[in-house]
Amino acid sequence: MSGASNERSPAGVSRRSLFKKTLGGAALLAAAGAVPIALRQTKLRDLPAGRALKFFTPAEYAIVAAIADRVLAEQLPPGVEPKDAPGGEPILPREITGQIATNPPAPSPAELDVAGRIDAFLAPSDPATARDFKQLLALFDNALFSLLGGGPPKPFTQMAPAQQDRHLARWAHSRLAIQRTGYQAVKRLCGAIYYAAPEGYAAAGYPGPPYELVREVNAARDAAANAATNSEPAGSPIGAAPANQAAPAANTKVNSHSGSLGSGGENANVTSHSGSPHGGAP
Repeated sequence: MSGASNERSPAGVSRRSLFKKTLGGAALLAAAGAVPIALRQTKLRDLPAGRALKFFTPAEYAIVAAIADRVLAEQLPPGVEPKDAPGGEPILPREITGQIATNPPAPSPAELDVAGRIDAFLAPSDPATARDFKQLLALFDNALFSLLGGGPPKPFTQMAPAQQDRHLARWAHSRLAIQRTGYQAVKRLCGAIYYAAPEGYAAAGYPGPPYELVREVNAARDAAANAATNSEPAGSPIGAAPANQAAPAANTKVNSHSGSLGSGGENANVTSHSGSPHGGAP
């Protein structure tokens, strides 16, 4: 992939512009970053065995893990099954709910270590993006800012699940662009990383990417590119197109926006256009 492609996240979120900042939003981020660590009182989490953080501090990891737990939780009211809508009609067609019932249970965000995978994905971020994202997390877990926004005077990581859901809703519908776009960036990262994990394919009824088909397409394109190169007139610069032929597009392999999460890593040649990003653990 080209360098530009490597700057894209699984859901099309750029590492360089995860969220929009206004002048007021930048001031809020700076203020959040200036809060002494001793006053933040983030509820820490144990790291999975073998997980070494590359981007987050332990507190930032705990904040992202807590967010992932809630944004990836079931959105139905307690006691309501997926086949039961409030009006008595099924939410999904019966053939789909029947298939879901036979699938294995979906792994939890903690079981997939979504926060750890996001840590690995963000590790190559440039310093400015890293600073902004870290300040956003500090603002999100700030007890004083929660109180000023109509929430409880406690950090997000210390809230009960119902309080966390209301906190997320306040950010999602805030008048401040930094909150709305910051919420969307973290939510999209959590969702893309979660559904990218092969461990969740079976629960979703997804058989996996059609690797054989994609390999055949890449092989055919490679052969066509090699044939075009070998047919260039003598004396032509290496890689130059003949005068009567447009230059082939750079990096013509089949790729999707989720390429950075493919099982081949950042430099994978090919991924599936399945609609869900895919790939193994970072």
